[in-house]
Amino acid sequence: MRLADLQVRHRITVLAVLPLTAAMLLTAPLVAERVQAAQESAWSAKDLRLAGQVGGLVAALQRERLYSSAYLALPGSDSAPLVRQASRTDAEMSDLRRNWLGPHAPVTLVVAFREAADLDRTRRQVLTRAVTPRDVSTRYGAAISALLDALPASATAPGSDRGPFGGQHAVVEELLRTHESSSAFGALLLNVVSDPAEAWPSMGEVESLAATAEAEKRRFLQDASASESDLFRKADFGDEAAKVESYADALTLWAYTGQSGTVRGGDLPDGVTVARVFEACDSLDQHRVLVQNKIARDSAAAASDNASDARGSALAFILAVLAFAITMVWLTVRIARSIANPLRLLPSAAEHVAHVAEDELTRVVEDAAGPSSGRPPVRLMRVPNVTKDELGQLAVAFNRVQDAAVVLMERQARSRDNAAAMLGHVGRRTQNLAALQLSMIDSMERAETDPAVLEHPALPHHPRTHTRRE
Repeated sequence: MRLADLQVRHRITVLAVLPLTAAMLLTAPLVAERVQAAQESAWSAKDLRLAGQVGGLVAALQRERLYSSAYLALPGSDSAPLVRQASRTDAEMSDLRRNWLGPHAPVTLVVAFREAADLDRTRRQVLTRAVTPRDVSTRYGAAISALLDALPASATAPGSDRGPFGGQHAVVEELLRTHESSSAFGALLLNVVSDPAEAWPSMGEVESLAATAEAEKRRFLQDASASESDLFRKADFGDEAAKVESYADALTLWAYTGQSGTVRGGDLPDGVTVARVFEACDSLDQHRVLVQNKIARDSAAAASDNASDARGSALAFILAVLAFAITMVWLTVRIARSIANPLRLLPSAAEHVAHVAEDELTRVVEDAAGPSSGRPPVRLMRVPNVTKDELGQLAVAFNRVQDAAVVLMERQARSRDNAAAMLGHVGRRTQNLAALQLSMIDSMERAETDPAVLEHPALPHHPRTHTRRE
């Protein structure tokens, strides 16, 4: 089908649909981008909330590890603090199970959670003092590492593609790993203090953990914001951190004796006791937990706000696009109808007017009887003029042509009436003149007495003339 075969309204529809379709196709990537941004922001908020929940459980496990080491290092100590800390750890595990371990939970998180739950056996062994502090640190460290490794893979590097807060995932994870290195370092110091005979074999691990903690701190401070760095420095560079560092330095100097690698006697350095090391490490862990919770909570809140804004922006953009499309369709329909309706009415109206005009003008032409004053007026239908554009001008011109035709027809009718009246007058006058002539001849004939004249063939009463007249 050719375009010329389409009706006008269909042509207008095609003319409007093509640019509207092009506009929608060009807008589709923008809509997809906004929706993707909103989805990524939602993922970011979800991952940060998960990181905060995992961070809470990790912090509980770290403190439980420290309490277990202190309980094993102090024979006869009360187990109530350890039991209370174990209860807090169970509460954190219950929250993590309820909020995140659903049918669609990541497999790595489920496995890490099961590994943390398997620490119940280690707890019972700690309460019965049937396990060494080194084994406790190893088992708890493995469970904590599994939980940290179960965090979303997209949070492993700043600037990741998973939403605008992808880099914040890495910051939170780096903070958790930094605190784990520092907490493991503190637990190892406590183990060294509790068993001086293991000081020399443990020095390599102590130095390795110290180097790892320093590297994690530098990485975190490099990626964190200024406010997060300030909070971190207040906890990790405060008085408690200075005490733990001083204890570590004292133990290092005490453990090494020159280059021979021998160990001094069993007496620990002055001021370095299990209680003091535990108190400093526990206080430092408490400050770290506060900083960790605040940073994780603020990051999750910012990501949630950003996700809400992104969803609102995407919804507003989609509604704007839909409103634009609906407006364009409405305008197209209105314009098409405003043009097509008069065009559709014009042929039918013109045809109807033509039939009526033909009948009316025929009546006028054939109506020769009666005076012109008694003739009914000419009534022709007019083409409706519903617009003021070119179509309205065409209707006006058509009506003017029709009016002109009516005027010409009326003039012809008047000319015909005038001619008929003139011929009637001429005929009547001729008839009157003939009647007058006949009466004059009859008078002359009656007055004539000569028989020869009366027999003249030209006289009206002569038989031959009478026959010719008849």
